Amino acid sequence: MEQQNHPTTHFWREISVIFIARLWLSAGSRIVYPFLGPLSNGLGLSVEQTGALVTLRTLAGFAAPVLAPLSDTYGRRRIMAITLTIGAVTFAMLALLPHPWVAAIAFLGLGLALTAFGPAMYAYIGDRVPYAKRGTITGLNELSWALAWLIGVPMSTWLITRYSWRAPWLVLAALTVGGAVLVQRLPPPAKHASDAHAPQAFNGRALLALWRSLWRLPTVRWLFLGAFFLSAAIETPFIVYGVWLQNLHTISLATLGFASTFFGIAEGAAEIASALFTDRVGKIRSVILGLLLLVGAFLALPTVAGRSLTAAVFILSLALFGFEFGIVSLLPVASEVVPTQRAAVVGLIGMGLQMGRTMGGFLGSWLWQWEQFTIHMSAATVFAISSLFCIWRIRHAVHHWEHDEAQS
Repeated sequence: MEQQNHPTTHFWREISVIFIARLWLSAGSRIVYPFLGPLSNGLGLSVEQTGALVTLRTLAGFAAPVLAPLSDTYGRRRIMAITLTIGAVTFAMLALLPHPWVAAIAFLGLGLALTAFGPAMYAYIGDRVPYAKRGTITGLNELSWALAWLIGVPMSTWLITRYSWRAPWLVLAALTVGGAVLVQRLPPPAKHASDAHAPQAFNGRALLALWRSLWRLPTVRWLFLGAFFLSAAIETPFIVYGVWLQNLHTISLATLGFASTFFGIAEGAAEIASALFTDRVGKIRSVILGLLLLVGAFLALPTVAGRSLTAAVFILSLALFGFEFGIVSLLPVASEVVPTQRAAVVGLIGMGLQMGRTMGGFLGSWLWQWEQFTIHMSAATVFAISSLFCIWRIRHAVHHWEHDEAQS
């Protein structure tokens, strides 16, 4: 394994470039939720049909066994640049060719880009940052996900109201292409531990052997299931939260966009909290704390949501805080379970997240036919408790090898 250095000035420059590029890619993924209505109108579909179409993006997570190891073979930087370019193309397709079949291909392509980008990015961080400090760097880097909401939603609100529903997608396409160019040119390639062990991409026999060896590890299996249930828990209600809030409190699109900025603030706060506390409190303990907060918010939401828009947004923000704090604390663990196969393990966990999103997205869209958000909350609570059980099962194993890591 290469010797990991403490973050330097060059490292912060590299991370900043990746941070900005990821922000625009993430924004294109995130603005779907509050603006599902305008997107549905643009495509000529119902909310339920468009919600199901959007979840095709998450089906690409099933390609993680093939896509995740790509950066082990071809390099982290190259894969990040390619996937950013693919993401930009999908945004342009949505804006310029608003047909349901084209949108289906675009969302599937975006899902493939996200599936390959994440493992390459987290493996890059794992190659460069010692495990003891990785929670801090991961938390800071994950701020791009929160800013994608805080910047993307207000920007999209302004563009839609001033121009049309197509405008945000065209702007994000241009910005994401710029990010791809910067990622390819600025950060130097990071050496990584798995060069000698990486299977050649699309070598079926080698990839099958790799995934069999990883799946035999109980810690990897429980991490996968924990990620699956955690993602399903948040996706089931959030696929329709915009429509639900508009129906519950009769608010305009502009008001919905403004209210949604608080979700970005909650996520940003969770990522800052993870950067400050995950390494100190312990990564598994932090995941458990996040899950407990998520369960509490789900249980409280049906009771308080009808009182006011402020109360509904506050509880939803707490739920997002718990989810984000938990998942950001989980990622450093995934990047160190098998150091020689960082991208592969992170990709497997990413596949669990994508599978959870797929099930939660389809389930949430299907449940909306009754227009009873309490049903969504009940399903989400069951998923969150299931995730908590999975993470609880691996706490001793992770604490054991964390102790060994600290000793060495």
